[in-house]
Amino acid sequence: MSQKTLFDAFKKVGMQKKRVSNENVSNLNLVDALLSNEGNTCTYDEEIIHMHAFDLNVEATFEDDHGNALSNEILNVEMQDAAHEHLHVIENDNEHVQNNLASVSSQANDASKCSEMRKVKVRKYKRTWETEFPFLKLIVDGDEEKMKCIWCETCKIDGPWGKGNGCKSIMKGAIRKHNRSLEHKLGSAKWFSARGKKMEDHVSNLNDRNKTRIITCMKLAYFFGKQDMALTKYEAICDLAYALDVKDMPLRKDYSSYTNLMAGKDFITSISNYLEVEQKSLVDKSPFYALMLDESTDRALEKHLIVYISFLDKEGYGVCNVQFLKLILVQDGYAQTKFDAIMNMISHMHLDLRKLVGISTDGDSSMLGCRDGLVAKLSRHVPHLISVHCVAHREALAIIDACKSFPCLSYIDKIANKIYSWISASTVRHTDFQKLLEEMNIQILEVLQICDVRWLAR
Repeated sequence: MSQKTLFDAFKKVGMQKKRVSNENVSNLNLVDALLSNEGNTCTYDEEIIHMHAFDLNVEATFEDDHGNALSNEILNVEMQDAAHEHLHVIENDNEHVQNNLASVSSQANDASKCSEMRKVKVRKYKRTWETEFPFLKLIVDGDEEKMKCIWCETCKIDGPWGKGNGCKSIMKGAIRKHNRSLEHKLGSAKWFSARGKKMEDHVSNLNDRNKTRIITCMKLAYFFGKQDMALTKYEAICDLAYALDVKDMPLRKDYSSYTNLMAGKDFITSISNYLEVEQKSLVDKSPFYALMLDESTDRALEKHLIVYISFLDKEGYGVCNVQFLKLILVQDGYAQTKFDAIMNMISHMHLDLRKLVGISTDGDSSMLGCRDGLVAKLSRHVPHLISVHCVAHREALAIIDACKSFPCLSYIDKIANKIYSWISASTVRHTDFQKLLEEMNIQILEVLQICDVRWLAR
């Protein structure tokens, strides 16, 4: 190998070294601060010095024209090895610079990602928490959100949730911690104690809400009692009220809407109790009162004692009022049974027996017996009691006795009963009798049978 070839080779190597060095100068200047901690800048300067020394040695070698060929060849080999070694060092430096730049870029990206993550993880208040924790509320103070406890704040409990400015930690764990705290338990106890209502308040609210609807149903039940109608038709009249769109009827037609038979019975009982109390207050204001008694047997063969009361209105300065007082079921018609029933009624209604001044009966022997009659028994407890035989009953008895004194009146009864039997035995004769009354412009009436009973039936 000639010297010129070696020279060209070393020259080429030197040019590559310088080109690589020039390309990396700018990069080395940029990361000089980062590489200063690792000592890489000093290594690069030393390599530059070695390269300059190598160039000088090569030039000195080629200036010697009388050098030994073997020495030149050895020198050439050493020069090649040195050139390759220095070139490898330069490439390593370049790779190290690239790695440092990549590390710097990676750190910058990591920093930006961390900042983004911090922004995403900013905790915010969720309205759904209020469903699980009904005491929770949000307070916004400018850009800052805080949480407070309604119960603790109302009851003025110490702490940030109560008297304080609020909890700044917008976390569900903070809410759970407060929910388990003694302060919150104290606040909740005070809250529910203050909000708790008495039973009277609940009943009052319920009555106010359904008052008008209940009154409407009570009016229907009162109509049945006033007209002496069967209460079994109460549900039917309620259905009619719904069909006619009566105002203030219950919204729903079910068992709890006061439109069933049991509700109608309760209404009748309640109205009866109210009227009884009101009547008693009027009787108590009267200075005196009197009783009127009569007994009767219904179609169920049960004997009842009917009691009416007469008293003065307006504390004795008003008119005399006569009102129905009681219907008493008795086992038999004996005087003692009737006396016990009357005394129990007076005691139950808390009537003053001393104010009883008069009693009127139907004239039965159990009523007017001189020794063991009802009036005689009452007179032992009320000495000033005045007994009166009912005028209406006395009139009926007098007419019956008069009819027995005139035989013609008995004949009239016989003819009237035969007419009744002749007409009622045939529908054709009954129709002809109705037509005859219509042609004679006489009010159409049904023929009744005259019964031979104690009281007047004419």
